[in-house]
Amino acid sequence: MVTPIRSWELMLGKTLPFAMIGLLDAIMIALIGIFWFEVPLRGNPFVLLLGSILFLMSSVGIGLFISTISQHSNKLRFQPSFS
Repeated sequence: MVTPIRSWELMLGKTLPFAMIGLLDAIMIALIGIFWFEVPLRGNPFVLLLGSILFLMSSVGIGLFISTISQHSNKLRFQPSFS
């Protein structure tokens, strides 16, 4: 790829927006569940946040891995059904 940025900057630019949107969604869903539906949160909310971050990073990492090893974008649409 011909670009003036480094490879780690490209990977960070591809993964960080999706991770931030996913983290914002997870926080918003938790807050709606607690305040609107009055679901009691028992336990440490930081553990929930850490688990959400680990899940999001692994999901985004798997997506980045699949997009890296696939040669054509048409294969990406059917990749989950092949595994």
